[in-house]
Amino acid sequence: MSLLVRRPGRPPLMMVGDLTYDAHLLQIGHVPGVGSRHRLREATAMINTMRQRDPGL
Repeated sequence: MSLLVRRPGRPPLMMVGDLTYDAHLLQIGHVPGVGSRHRLREATAMINTMRQRDPGL
């Protein structure tokens, strides 16, 4: 799945892959999915950073 986010006055943001997270689970630091726990923690941290930078996203 891919998602193109267009925001007034900001560059477009393309989110690619299976990037589907529950906002509540992200807030409490729940690491979703299967596979390398280290990589899942890194991806979750990056998503939380993006959420903090763009709260309306």
